[in-house]
Amino acid sequence: MKKFNSKKIKFASSGFSPGSLLEHSDVPSPAKNFVPEWYRSTKNIKRDSAELAQVKNIKDCVPFADALLSGYIWTTPCDIYVERVPDSKAPRINFTEHLSVMDVRESSSAGLMKVPDGCYETHFVWKHPMHISTPKGYSILVTHPLNRHDLPFISLSGIVDCDSNPFRPGNYPFFIKKNFDGLIPKGTPALQIIPIKREDWVSERDQSMIGPEWLKNSYEVGSVNVGWYKKNHWNRKSYN
Repeated sequence: MKKFNSKKIKFASSGFSPGSLLEHSDVPSPAKNFVPEWYRSTKNIKRDSAELAQVKNIKDCVPFADALLSGYIWTTPCDIYVERVPDSKAPRINFTEHLSVMDVRESSSAGLMKVPDGCYETHFVWKHPMHISTPKGYSILVTHPLNRHDLPFISLSGIVDCDSNPFRPGNYPFFIKKNFDGLIPKGTPALQIIPIKREDWVSERDQSMIGPEWLKNSYEVGSVNVGWYKKNHWNRKSYN
């Protein structure tokens, strides 16, 4: 397995104003610390019968796991209570008054972007306290925690170049699901942050890669029930 020298991503927390209590909130930490319980509780399939020999589930999909485990997670810094209000375009929100962790912005700021299905039309923002700095040539992808459709909100996605100028505290948009009513506990994953290297790319169509080697690999993949990709081509990722 090819080894790489570790890069360093730096985090700090300060809030919007000097003396903000959010200075004491958690900074993002490795995504591997936030594996959801539904994934942990999903059992690996015991292929101990002909009937189950080729049955697969998400525990067999290494790319699915890589998405959960890559990068870092910023979590909600306090409890947030969401209450449905009949016939309203927005829920009633309550959180600690001294921690300004979210707000509402004008819907027109989204232009013609469609509101995610099943969400209130109201545009909310995380008032995050993060400062983020990456090595030269690296940006960050900031997105909704990958494969976390169970969360009661949907955060949007953005790419930020924060090597020459650190990512600063600001407003990060999200939508709340209409069917949710209850508590979003402190420490709920809200944003996933994945460092990405900036490089120039050019696309082209190249049918030659579907040749003898591809056919051979197709045979190898089909000759085992599970695990070929992980054993032969997968590379372990490290985010600490």
